[in-house]
Amino acid sequence: MLSELIVKFATNYLAATSTPFAGNREADVIRYELPELIRKLAAIPLNYKVYGSVGQGQWAEVPWFAILDKDITTSTQKGYYVVFLFSADMKYVYPSLGVGWQQFEEEYGVREGRIAIEQVVRELQRILRSPLDDFSFAKRDLKATSILGKGYESGGVCHKVYEIEKMPSDEVIVNDVRNLMGVYRELKGLVGKNVLNLEIPEEQIADEEFNRKVIEESEDVASPEVAKEKIKALTKIIETAPAQERTKMARYVARNRKFAELVKQAANYTCQICGMPPFKTKSGELYAEAHHTLELATHRIDHPDIMICVCAQCHRVITYGSEAEISKREDMGRQN
Repeated sequence: MLSELIVKFATNYLAATSTPFAGNREADVIRYELPELIRKLAAIPLNYKVYGSVGQGQWAEVPWFAILDKDITTSTQKGYYVVFLFSADMKYVYPSLGVGWQQFEEEYGVREGRIAIEQVVRELQRILRSPLDDFSFAKRDLKATSILGKGYESGGVCHKVYEIEKMPSDEVIVNDVRNLMGVYRELKGLVGKNVLNLEIPEEQIADEEFNRKVIEESEDVASPEVAKEKIKALTKIIETAPAQERTKMARYVARNRKFAELVKQAANYTCQICGMPPFKTKSGELYAEAHHTLELATHRIDHPDIMICVCAQCHRVITYGSEAEISKREDMGRQN
C-alpha cells in the first residue's frame, strides 16, 4: 500500500504541476495520505511531526514528506529530520536523514550557506556510530535547478535511493524508516537540537592565522569593555589584510560564530535597534543575535563596523520587514 501510493504520486506529479495549485488532489496525497500511512506502518510516536509538502502557493520542484522530532524542530527549514525527497524528474525518491537548508541560507546567504551546510553534514557523518553499511553518504542528486532544491542536495547526511519503477516493498521501506529514526535519535544525543551552532573541529577549517586569532580573542571575555578592546585589536588586522583574506574571513570566521559573539558581548547582548535586553535560554545563557548591515554573502567581509547586536524579533523585521516596520522598531529604541 505504501509503495503503491509513492509510485502513484510520483507518476502523476509532473502532470499535476501544469494544473491549478489550489485544491489539487495530488497535493493531498503527500500532505496527508503518505504521512498518515507512514506514521501508522512505522508506529511513529506522537512526539514526532509527520507531514509533506508540494510547495507553498506554487508547485515545488522537489516535493517531500518528513518525520520531525518536535523537540528538535517543527519545520523542515530548521534543524534536522528524516525525509523522503522526490527527484525533480520524479524517477527516484530518497529516504534520508537531512539538515534544513533555509536556516543556513538565512544566516549566511546562498553561496556561503552551501559551504556551511556541507561542512556540518560532513561533521555529522564523522561522529555517527551507527552501522550504516547499506546507506550512502554521497551527495544526493535530485536533478534540482532551484536554490531550494540545491539546498536539499547539500543537506543530506545519509540516504538510500529507490527507483520509482522498481520500488521496494512496504516492509523494506518501513525498515529503512526505522533505521533512519535510530540514526536521528543518535544524532540528537550527540549534538542536541541546533546544528547551526555546531562546533566544527578546527582541523576541518582552513588553517588561517586570523581565524586562530579570532578564536583566541573571543575566549575569556569578562565584560563589554573587554569585548570592545578585543574587537579593536581584530579590526586593525582586518584593515591591513588583503581582500583575499577578507573573503576567507567571511567563509570561515562567520561560520565559527566567534566574531559575532564578540559583537554581542560588546553590546551586553542588548538590541541596538529597539533597545530590548536579552532573554535567558533554558541553559541560563543570554540570547541575542548578530546582524550584518551589509549582506555577508554579497560583500564577503566580516567587520565590526557592519555588525550590530539585535534581538530575534528585530533581526527578522530588518531582514524581511518593510521600511515602516523597521521604523517602528527604531522608534522603540529611541523610547527605551
